[in-house]
Amino acid sequence: MITVLKRSNLLMLLFGLSLYGIGCSDNSDSLTADEASIQEEIETDAEEIYGVDIMNEEDPSNFATTASESDVLAKSMSPIEPFAYGRKLRNRVIERHRLQFEFAGDGQTAEAMITYRLRGQFVIRTRDSSSNTRGFYFKPFDHMMQRKVRFVRNQDTTAERKWLRNGISPAYGISEGGTLSLTGSIAIHITHDGTETTYTINDPLNYFFTDQTSLPTVQPGDEVRIEIAIANSNADDAPYGIVHRGRNKAHLGRVKTIFNDEGVDGDAVSGDGVYTVKWTVENNGVTGNHIGVVDFFSHSTVFDSEAPYNSLVVALPYNKVQ
Repeated sequence: MITVLKRSNLLMLLFGLSLYGIGCSDNSDSLTADEASIQEEIETDAEEIYGVDIMNEEDPSNFATTASESDVLAKSMSPIEPFAYGRKLRNRVIERHRLQFEFAGDGQTAEAMITYRLRGQFVIRTRDSSSNTRGFYFKPFDHMMQRKVRFVRNQDTTAERKWLRNGISPAYGISEGGTLSLTGSIAIHITHDGTETTYTINDPLNYFFTDQTSLPTVQPGDEVRIEIAIANSNADDAPYGIVHRGRNKAHLGRVKTIFNDEGVDGDAVSGDGVYTVKWTVENNGVTGNHIGVVDFFSHSTVFDSEAPYNSLVVALPYNKVQ
């Protein structure tokens, strides 16, 4: 049966979090009662829904590079030799731009499309190996991110919560003026005790995790392999990607691993535009729900001091158990 959806576009109300500010410039006077209830649910779970730490690192040195980039440096107009890079969110503020509602014709289910903006500085720590000197480069970044959340009406009419969340998509976005794009699917392969489970995401904004059991789940010893088809419309400036996920118990730093399209380390075909990253889950992270971030840049973003910031991000929820 086809469900007819009704849409309304509204700007969201300013509100804050304990660690991050999240806001917009308008109010919610025009919200219907149902829309206001759904917005309240989103505000209650804002830190989880918005993934407030996916683009903010207190110490950009956590983003250490591990691959040889001599060819990239040789082709860069103003080459730099980075040894660490990361983002600093401006004033720790996430700007919430728009909330779009779609209600089923029977009024029992709804979908909210959240659009929000992340701005700040991309920080590159450099090292001149010939003189053993270090320096910093700063590039402004500006990302518009989107995510969908599904809700079902609470059948208990006496309950305080009128709508209950029953699905959430990955978060997806590109930088302002960005030229990176997905050209195919994202495949997440998890191998546990010799059995492989695959999650295939063809469209990040139309793939929903419906409950805890639908989340990709890993535990120490599992092998994880992610494949993503991605390209830059500027063919001379190839994508350069990392995945960062989890947090280390000792210092709460994220774990980062670099993608490759060189036919090694789990990558099936060299140079086919499908980038691969593979790792074994270690017993050194905090258990529970996390956000794994597939984080791609143009090569020049990281290795050319004069090139603008150019990035694509997909943030995926997952669960880690012991």
